[in-house]
Amino acid sequence: MTYHKNKLYIGYFDKVQGGQLFAYKLNKKGLFKKDKMQDGLALPSENWSTYSQIQGISFDKNDILLSTSYGDLNSQLLIFKNKLNKPNYNLDLSEADKTIILPPYMEQIIGKDGEIYMLFESATAFYRQNPNLLHMDRVIKLKVKFKGSENSKE
Repeated sequence: MTYHKNKLYIGYFDKVQGGQLFAYKLNKKGLFKKDKMQDGLALPSENWSTYSQIQGISFDKNDILLSTSYGDLNSQLLIFKNKLNKPNYNLDLSEADKTIILPPYMEQIIGKDGEIYMLFESATAFYRQNPNLLHMDRVIKLKVKFKGSENSKE
């Protein structure tokens, strides 16, 4: 879940059917817009298909950042050019402009000015009980450089 340009983005995934990302328009007070309410429930203004196993989302400049993680397999940071305004656009693994492999249990990400801050669930007490896991107990910062222009990726 994240907030970007007066919209709340909320996603989920199903191991069989993949994932979905929904955008909800918010008013100036940060409340759901009334025109998208039905029986007291907010309705999304937009939705997109996503890759399964998405754990986190963030926006930075013209990019969408998604973290994927499930179980003790390596996590991935997926970077997409923001094309959410294009019809039939989806955030599938094959559409990512850049994929970075990272340690397991990555959860949340925040993108700011070309830097990405990452939190890992492996730092929790539950996972620390397993000595065979890599425990990422710090906020990890990664700088993503772009080739050719300010926003193309290396």
